[in-house]
Amino acid sequence: MSKHSESVPKALRPIFDEIVAITDSVCTQHLTKSYATLARYMAAALARKRPSPLSGGRRKTWAAGIVYALGRVNFLFDPASKPYFTTTDLSALFDVSQGAAYGKSKEIWDELGLMQMDSRWTLPEMLERNPMMWMVFLNGLIVDIREYHRETQEVAVDRGLIPFAPSPEGKDDEIARSKGLLPNLAGGSGERVVRLMSFEITYDELNDQFNERLAHVPEDMEELYRRIEQDTHEAIDHMKKLIAQHPDVPTLYNWLCIAYSRVGKHQEAKQVAQTCFQRHPDYLFGRLNFAEILLQEGKLLEAFNILGRTFVLTELEHSRKKFHFSEVLSFYGAVARYLLRLGKLKSAMSFLDILRKVEPDHHITKWLDELIGQHTPRTIPADARRFLNMR
Repeated sequence: MSKHSESVPKALRPIFDEIVAITDSVCTQHLTKSYATLARYMAAALARKRPSPLSGGRRKTWAAGIVYALGRVNFLFDPASKPYFTTTDLSALFDVSQGAAYGKSKEIWDELGLMQMDSRWTLPEMLERNPMMWMVFLNGLIVDIREYHRETQEVAVDRGLIPFAPSPEGKDDEIARSKGLLPNLAGGSGERVVRLMSFEITYDELNDQFNERLAHVPEDMEELYRRIEQDTHEAIDHMKKLIAQHPDVPTLYNWLCIAYSRVGKHQEAKQVAQTCFQRHPDYLFGRLNFAEILLQEGKLLEAFNILGRTFVLTELEHSRKKFHFSEVLSFYGAVARYLLRLGKLKSAMSFLDILRKVEPDHHITKWLDELIGQHTPRTIPADARRFLNMR
């Protein structure tokens, strides 16, 4: 007795065996072994119905109807598919008319509640390409689990909602590195942390060249920034005049970029950020501002290059061993957001830990905490299984 017939009522086993013998023969000779396996499952599902529709009708017509139904689910009749058959040619393999095969498939379709791309009856080789296989009811919405991070996918696997995690972390890393989107840091995690944090963090004002240049601008900087927040359009005109007068002060570019963003002029903001980076590549905040805009546009490789490709601050700023805490927060906050765009939730969380150690109550730390929280796996409602109707 086959494992498929064990659940079939004893009275229907002879009928089941006859039908399966036909589907096995046609599928293994003309289709695939996967079709043969699913045809056995479908015949068993029909045999278990009360009353079973298999009790009446010719065996070869039922066999044709089963494979016809599976073909409809898996696009067998689409010329772009492999294997491909017309409905007439498939019916001929069972020595039945196309109308008879379609009629039985329609009966099966209604009996089992089938639909195209039905996750229960998709061929194994088509699972990853079948979007219905990955639709999950999550936080009140039907979502494609493939767009979520690996940890969320693993929760769905554990609950039987999907057959496997379509984005295993090792595969993600390999693909990302092959595209030049992840650094290759030598050594283990301990050495990695040492390299990341091998510099001094200060909470005192830095007397660097950029602050010295800003000090030569004859403006009340607090008043200027207040104007950006309260009268943005007027502040934009004023900032443009200041930049024309003081082109060597990159802080002014950054503030103009902020002002443009506040009024929704994103292309102008990007142009200013790019100009600032090109003219002042050593100005860290300008670099990070430009990287953030690239991330928002989905230009991950360009953002990765701007961030220095190693995620090590001292390798980005070779001549420095001391950094202001706001620089550390801004840099590693940008790195974490980049990693989130790559789907690397655990790696992003490790950088959030760094930010928490530096300044747990800073708005960048809180923002990143909230952002990561949006990507952290949540409880998937029980009715998700019912939505997927998994067997």
